Amino acid sequence: MSKSLKKLVEESREKNQPEVDMSDRGISNMLDVNGLFTLSHITQLVLSHNKLTRNLDLTGQKQVFKAENNPWVTPIADQFQLGVSHVFEYIRSETYKYLYGRHMQANPEPPKKNNDKSKKISRKPLAAKNR
Repeated sequence: MSKSLKKLVEESREKNQPEVDMSDRGISNMLDVNGLFTLSHITQLVLSHNKLTRNLDLTGQKQVFKAENNPWVTPIADQFQLGVSHVFEYIRSETYKYLYGRHMQANPEPPKKNNDKSKKISRKPLAAKNR
């Protein structure tokens, strides 16, 4: 970690600054910025123009992945049968990158939207009206 980043973290801690701008600092891994995750008063952290390489844990116990009612291609639908973690592993694979590349070269149209709003609660009649 550079001295300027260390100074920035210390200054933010001392002054209780809610916004910290770390843009264009050559950060590749947020874990390399010592003390960053101890700053509990931060409301905005700017990391633009850095090349972050940290893999995010999208399938941990505290994460929620909602993917219902989406038109999945067969290989991804098969992975859903095995579990969400298998879907993310498949998406990171070279096989999927190849499949996706071929799919995008075909310039497909997006699937049609289902505009069925009959299930919306605001569309349902009231069971008993107030008198």
